[in-house]
Amino acid sequence: MERINIVIDDDNAYFVAGLRFSITEYAEKNHKTVSFLSPDDGVQADMVIAASMWRAQRWRKMNPCEAVSAIMTIKEKRVGRVNESESVLYRTDNRSRLFELLAKSLVKNSAEKQLLGYVLTSREKQVIGFLKRGFDQSQTAKLLGINVKTVHSH
Repeated sequence: MERINIVIDDDNAYFVAGLRFSITEYAEKNHKTVSFLSPDDGVQADMVIAASMWRAQRWRKMNPCEAVSAIMTIKEKRVGRVNESESVLYRTDNRSRLFELLAKSLVKNSAEKQLLGYVLTSREKQVIGFLKRGFDQSQTAKLLGINVKTVHSH
């Protein structure tokens, strides 16, 4: 059985208990063993489920050069008719949506683990995209509305 290490970084104890129950059920159905780690453990997690974008970003920055963790963000509710992201779980989502997100994240994560690289933020990806298209650093900064030093650091 494959072992999955998961960190749930959320203050809502009832929601965390429900997630643990559902994830354990998912793991049993898919012949996997799951270990729930606390955010303070020194063990590398295969997946992090964080309660806010800020917490998710903190997890991305903590270990940029170690094995890539799949990071799922928990949001309170959908705003308008926004397309569903493959890394966002809404508190009102049903269990089948959670299982779908777990399946996508864990498959993606196992492929990414072999790459052992730095996980880029969406802003860093934007900067690199403009630079690949031939824009220089000052043009990229103007187009994105950021400082040239920020472009240089990315």
